[in-house]
Amino acid sequence: MTPLEIHEGLSRACLILTAVTGLWALWSGVRNQALSGSWMGTALVCELLLLAQALVGGWLWFLTDWYLPRSHLHALYGIVVVISLPAAWGWLSRQPEERARSLGMAGVCVFIVFALLRAIQVA
Repeated sequence: MTPLEIHEGLSRACLILTAVTGLWALWSGVRNQALSGSWMGTALVCELLLLAQALVGGWLWFLTDWYLPRSHLHALYGIVVVISLPAAWGWLSRQPEERARSLGMAGVCVFIVFALLRAIQVA
């Protein structure tokens, strides 16, 4: 399996896991519940997958002759995707209302899904 195939496979896994994590947060928000420890663990796995994908992408960009017509834009989407989840949690964790926290994290997951889709389009 080539690094490019690994990068593509990780992108699909990130899309699916982020969408499921977002739906889970939305469901918690609709039921006016706090995000559970299981959700936090899933979000951590999601972030680790995003980091792994970014590392493989960075390796492809810097250390191989892999060419993308809009590589800087693709890399920008990658950076935004990696920092979005921790940045959102850092801000939303100070919100006193559990429902706002759940719905906010659901919105961030939707944002990440669309950013991942856009990164795939510009590749």
